[in-house]
Amino acid sequence: MKKTFAILLILVLCLGISACAVDAPPAPPAPSAAVAPVPAETESVPASQLEAVQEEIAAPEPVSSSADDSYVAAGCEVLDAIYERYYPGTAGSSLSAAKYAAMLLDWYVSVKAGDAPARNSVVRETGENFAASRDLSPEAETENGVTVNFPEKLRAIWSSAISLAFGETMVLDDAGYESLCLWNASDADTLFAALYEGLGLERGEHITVYYPDNQVMYLLHADLPSYMDIDASGILYALQTAKVLPREIELLSCDTDADGVIHLDLNRTFREYISKMGTSGEALTMAALADTFLEATGAQSLRLTVEGKDLETGHAIYDFPLTFDDSFTK
Repeated sequence: MKKTFAILLILVLCLGISACAVDAPPAPPAPSAAVAPVPAETESVPASQLEAVQEEIAAPEPVSSSADDSYVAAGCEVLDAIYERYYPGTAGSSLSAAKYAAMLLDWYVSVKAGDAPARNSVVRETGENFAASRDLSPEAETENGVTVNFPEKLRAIWSSAISLAFGETMVLDDAGYESLCLWNASDADTLFAALYEGLGLERGEHITVYYPDNQVMYLLHADLPSYMDIDASGILYALQTAKVLPREIELLSCDTDADGVIHLDLNRTFREYISKMGTSGEALTMAALADTFLEATGAQSLRLTVEGKDLETGHAIYDFPLTFDDSFTK
């Protein structure tokens, strides 16, 4: 059973890689005409094959050492495709990034049947094997002189995976990819932490964002790559990406005083949004906002206002500084 599943998984990943963009992303402009274009892509994976693999993944068996090589090979197949065929900023690259990200997440969750240490060991081994066979430096070039910059590519895939895991999955419909598994932000966070470790790459600037679990009982956290300065705007964007706050909430002002207190002023949409929540939802959202800002900035506390006035929600009046609260964190 394990061997059959591993073979099917590798087959569908390889086929999926062949269909990894709606339009094949062209290679970036090269200094000479000798640069070869990125290979054209082929037809999509047949629905019957997707369904067959979905049935296998729906009832996975524990990972065993005999299956590790198959999982490692499948993961390396996706990384190879990213290395050779994905170019950020080219036509269709956002769709391709979403597909590659979903493939890695599908692969990771399919390995997830074992305990966490064993699962992450497979991910790290995959990264180590891939790093041993490829030049992962930003200056690496193909035989035709095209700069690969794998760290930039992987960072873009990481960003896409986090967005997908927080529910931005409509892009997969546009990309023509049907995910094989269910995954969440914790899966994406653990996957890329272990993968970066195995590859021996630095993750670069990122923000740890806190967010409520689906049952609104406690806070989880995940690292999001940051493409902007880690300032109030960047932190607010991370909270919006994690669906802690809606996009309509705007930053009016933010500064930190000599005592290390952040003074954060948001528009009235924030008050309208949080006032509609129950007691638990409000408490977790306020804690998520404060913890995310305080961890990202290193400030001591956060004083939140709405259009210059103390926040009143019906449950509480927030006329005091908020400090880092780990009592909700799982």
